[in-house]
Amino acid sequence: MKRTEGQKYMGAVTLGGERGWLFDIYRDFQALPDAADRTTFQVFSAYRGQSSRFGLQYSYQDREDDPRVEFASVFGVLDLLPDVSIIGLVAHDVCRS
Repeated sequence: MKRTEGQKYMGAVTLGGERGWLFDIYRDFQALPDAADRTTFQVFSAYRGQSSRFGLQYSYQDREDDPRVEFASVFGVLDLLPDVSIIGLVAHDVCRS
């Protein structure tokens, strides 16, 4: 395949079911000038129950000559009352470990 600057290819697959689970995989590539191409990979999974939901995410981007981006996160929501929820998020920059 011929490489053309500015072209971007991307694709994703999402699976979900009636039991509250969702699973998503994403991948892309973007041709940029010089040594600046970008390649991204991401995985996301989530669950939704009657009064709570939570999710996990991992994302990675290779930037050729620039530093890569890589992080992971976990989040959760607990519904206490119809209009009151507790939300929690933990995000981690894997590159700075």
